[in-house]
Amino acid sequence: MTIQLAIPSGEVNDPRGRAPIDPAIFLQPRTRIIVSTGQSMLGNWSDVPPALFNPYNPCYELNIFDGIVRQCDGGPVSNMDQGEHKPADQYPQRLSVLDLWGRSLCGLGHNARTLVCGLNIGGTPAAMWVPGTPLFQRAVIALNLLDSMGLCPTDWVHVIGHGDRIGAEISGKSPVVAAARFAADTARFIDGVRRAGYSGRIVLGLGCYQTFCSETLRLAIIAAQQQVIESTGITSGPNDDLHNGSDRRARADGCHWSETGRYTSFFDVNGNGAMSWVNYFPKMP
Repeated sequence: MTIQLAIPSGEVNDPRGRAPIDPAIFLQPRTRIIVSTGQSMLGNWSDVPPALFNPYNPCYELNIFDGIVRQCDGGPVSNMDQGEHKPADQYPQRLSVLDLWGRSLCGLGHNARTLVCGLNIGGTPAAMWVPGTPLFQRAVIALNLLDSMGLCPTDWVHVIGHGDRIGAEISGKSPVVAAARFAADTARFIDGVRRAGYSGRIVLGLGCYQTFCSETLRLAIIAAQQQVIESTGITSGPNDDLHNGSDRRARADGCHWSETGRYTSFFDVNGNGAMSWVNYFPKMP
């Protein structure tokens, strides 16, 4: 059976000399497969240090443009766009935290190996992910590719909200209207993923803070995120906006993760487990 592949339009699509990996290794027990969708926080927009592949804490990536699995090698993760380098950045390029998450989950003993398929595109609002859109079709392609390998995601992480808040600020849309539109579009995305055949865990991250945001709109979008979680029965992720009260070491915009700051939200921050993404990836038996 021929599986449709996605067509790149400027996203990372560089094998960098890496050999294909036999997907049969992911049929072994204690394999975690994470699909991520939404905007830039999980994309190649973070200031995290490049790290070479570690066979003891292995993380791999699925490329939806060629259907091949490769080792994550410390470079940008395939399928997603990449933020521009800024002079103040600590590292020469923006990288995805998905590689860090995958390696860390192995190192913490939550699973034996991690396969990620990141589909995040910077700045996208919820409306760009509803069924019928090119980005939703990429999600379907990822599911079909995994299914052709006898695999299924164990975890699906959707981070969305900043684009809707920014769009409302630019257009002058009221918080009530912006929140209602966001909730409707995000619920359509969740329903579409279910109709595409995925019945596993979906985690929706909370928060949409940036240093230049409207507080009224921010709170309205968070309320809409919580509404979607309740109406669809998916899992709530941590509220990353909570970090910005005491830990603004991330990026100047307060949004994207960094090595010294906000990526620590993956771990137990300041002893507050509710702010740790680790808790949302259960330890596998």
